[in-house]
This record gives sequence, structure tokens and C-alpha cells, in this order.
Amino acid sequence: MAKKDRTFAAKLAHDQKKKEAKLCPVCGAGIQHAVLYEARYKNGKQWSPVRKVVDICDCNKDWVYNQVKK
Repeated sequence: MAKKDRTFAAKLAHDQKKKEAKLCPVCGAGIQHAVLYEARYKNGKQWSPVRKVVDICDCNKDWVYNQVKK
């Protein structure tokens, strides 16, 4: 079966949704989303990745970037 093409109006609505930025209630800066991966260790040797989606703004930017450097 052929793949259905999106209409022009659907494409505009999708692009408009992506452009609307959420604002931080504390500092008023725009919020960006980032994906962080952490290692979860089991029994000292085995590990598995843990995926976290974090909202970053001016309030917590230093804390998030310090967590990544460890």
C-alpha cells in the first residue's frame, strides 16, 4: 500500500508546534530538551545505559553540564 503524503496544512501545523518554546517559570528563559545517558551498574561489573530526557534552561544549565562531565 502506498504511503500517504501529508497535506501542506499538516506540515505547517507540525512546524508551528515545534517553534512554540516553553518558558521557564523561574528565570523566563526558553527551555531546551536534551537526552542524557547514564550508566547503571549491577553487581559492580555489569552495566546498562539509562536514557533520561532533561529540560535545560538558565537555572539548571550548570548542574546538567556538570553531571555530564563526571
